[in-house]
Amino acid sequence: TQKGQANSYVLSAERSAGEKIFWEGTVTLEPFQSQGRLELENIQLPGLWTYLQDQFHFRIPAGQANLKSHYDLSTTEDGVAVVVSGGNLTLQDVQIQEKGMITPVITVPFLAVKDVSVDVAKQQVRIPSFTSRNARFIGWVGSDGVVNYHTLFSPVELENQTPTEPDPSPSNPWKMVIEDLDLDNFTMDFEDRQPEDPVKLLLDTLHFHTSDVSLDLDRPLPVDLSFQFNQTGKAKFQGTLGINPLTIELDVSLTDIALGPFQAYMAPFVQFDISDGALTLQGNTHYQTGTKTQPMVTFQGRMGVSDLALDDPMLTKPFLTWDAFELKELNLQIEPTSVNLQEIELTNPALDLLIDGEGGMNLKRLFSPPGSVSQEGAASEEKPPKAETPGEPPIPVKIGSVTISNFLAGFRDQSISPHVVMEIEGLTGTIKGLSSDQLAKADVVLEGTVDKYAPFKIAGQINPLSEDVYTNLTVTFKNLDLPTVSPYSAHYVGYPITRGKLSLDLGYKISEKILIGENEVLIDQLTMGEKVESPDALSLPIPLALALLKDRKGQIDIDLPVRGNLDDPEFSYGRVIWNALVNLLTKIATSPFAMIEGIVGGSGDDLQFIAFEAGNAKLPHPEQEKLNALGQALVDRPALRLDIAGAADPQVDRQSLAAGQLRKQLQKRKFVQGSSSETQGMSLEQIELSPGEEERLLQEVYVEQFGARSNASPSSPEGKVSEIPTMEQMRSKLIESIQVEDEQLRLLAQQRAQGIREYLIQEGKVAGDRVFLVEPNLSPVTEEETVRTPLALAAN
Repeated sequence: TQKGQANSYVLSAERSAGEKIFWEGTVTLEPFQSQGRLELENIQLPGLWTYLQDQFHFRIPAGQANLKSHYDLSTTEDGVAVVVSGGNLTLQDVQIQEKGMITPVITVPFLAVKDVSVDVAKQQVRIPSFTSRNARFIGWVGSDGVVNYHTLFSPVELENQTPTEPDPSPSNPWKMVIEDLDLDNFTMDFEDRQPEDPVKLLLDTLHFHTSDVSLDLDRPLPVDLSFQFNQTGKAKFQGTLGINPLTIELDVSLTDIALGPFQAYMAPFVQFDISDGALTLQGNTHYQTGTKTQPMVTFQGRMGVSDLALDDPMLTKPFLTWDAFELKELNLQIEPTSVNLQEIELTNPALDLLIDGEGGMNLKRLFSPPGSVSQEGAASEEKPPKAETPGEPPIPVKIGSVTISNFLAGFRDQSISPHVVMEIEGLTGTIKGLSSDQLAKADVVLEGTVDKYAPFKIAGQINPLSEDVYTNLTVTFKNLDLPTVSPYSAHYVGYPITRGKLSLDLGYKISEKILIGENEVLIDQLTMGEKVESPDALSLPIPLALALLKDRKGQIDIDLPVRGNLDDPEFSYGRVIWNALVNLLTKIATSPFAMIEGIVGGSGDDLQFIAFEAGNAKLPHPEQEKLNALGQALVDRPALRLDIAGAADPQVDRQSLAAGQLRKQLQKRKFVQGSSSETQGMSLEQIELSPGEEERLLQEVYVEQFGARSNASPSSPEGKVSEIPTMEQMRSKLIESIQVEDEQLRLLAQQRAQGIREYLIQEGKVAGDRVFLVEPNLSPVTEEETVRTPLALAAN
């Protein structure tokens, strides 16, 4: 070597494993300067790793490296200047294993870094191309939440060292740029072992490309990422990613991302299984921090779930399915949060509602955490009232329309024997204009059928998203076959239904937490079976109530208004309607004649009694009018029968009958004493008495029966004679002396009952087999010298 002259050198070496080293170049001593190139070929990484393997938790059992590079070293006033150029590094068939394991956690078949240049003085690294293909990563999160790679690549010596503060950042940091980074056909086999059932996620055919990657974190990076998810789904992300501050601007496309693998994440919160279903999402998402004028997160696009199937593990079959659920033209913002959605479309949904043998609803069980209290237990627990706190304004939400196509809902109640089974089919319609705006009203039109042949419709307006929930809906059902719900009738009413159809016209309004409902119920040709024993059945004369309700066409038409407060913790729609129905049946069954009043008018209290004059069986005219109304009601209610208990009062009627017999004695005496021409052709009852004649004949009878016309009592002291009795005193004494037998009273009661029956049959056109005479009543209600004959209604 000579001072100031470039001296050449060459080094070449080769090992039996095919490893080669070639180094050539020139060196100048004064000033020091060296240039040359270095080539490493087929360098076996396991051999090199033996020098480092004690420092880490992994080993490299396979892999080789190839390196080519030019270098230029020189001395300057600041020291030695090192410049590397044309650097090319390739790694092939590299495997990384966790110590003690056989399967590699990382496999890199090919990695290439091309044309690398390094300037140590300027602290600059430039990598024009970084590429890798077909690499595979096997990773997991342990039950402790630690990723396996964190432990794998942590130096061993740090385990027992006290953590130290990191060195402060240098004032003049290095600059590095990767001009083009391309990863192709990667596979990431990941397992989350934190859930009880580990979650396995496979990302394959992964491609990632970016450019101008540098240590300058202020510049956003272009991102192009795509992969296949669990062999069926596809994901694609294109856009930019900023690190400092964190910003994301991506076009996102997810297609057929299977939901089943995420089941384990839902297991702590629900009790159903996701047996099928795929997520699809297309749109643009934006994330940024540190701004008060723009939302932190925005998403614009569409998303949906197709072919969903949620299984009930207890029944090993789906309880909820649909073909498609789509959110179209979604505009979502977070902080502040708002939702603007053009359309929600639900296609061919199917839902199975089940009440089990203990009365529990399947949806409540399926959407409750495992091990939560049973429905009955939850219902019985007394919950303390929640303290009222000022409510936050609702999140701004606008939904243009909700479209439902061909909804199928099955219902089975296993708490009743036999089970009740019903089905809603073909429910189709729209809800337009949903909004959280207080004054907004969404129009609802939904139509379908119940059990194939009973059409129903829901129409009106709702506003479920506002602070003050608003509802104004009409629900109509037509011709629902009632034998379907016969088990309910047998259990709660005590009679099964063998025939009948139900039509409903329901109107419900909810405003300011108050429910007002108008229910028009039409039941056609209702026929009940024989009474059955049920501990929960109403203790009411149901056949009578139904007979009062059913008209001559065999129809029952009921108006059933309901009212309730949604803030009432005991409130439920079913309880409100059931209570209204029970109250109606109770009122009808306990006051049947009040129901008759509603049919024909008049006073319902008066219709249950027919008043007769004392001692008389002739129907007074006002009572005939009442029977006319009653007869019309019986014609309109052919399932009713009437029971008549003829009445006679032992006091009022007995005195009146005795007075009648006395008058007949006087008429007979006149008939005997009078001339034949005066009474010829007259019956005894037709003979009239003038006041003078009546007084004379009364004195005659009195003298004949009691002797001298005297009021003297046989026991009067000293035989004194009382004053002469008046006409009324003589009449009263004669009446008291006349014996009226109980049979006469009974006969009068029967005559009155027969008179009522004959009038109803002849004048009211009521069939004779619907009017019954029952045991006479000899202790009736008597008012103002009239005797009231009671009537009773019963089911025919």
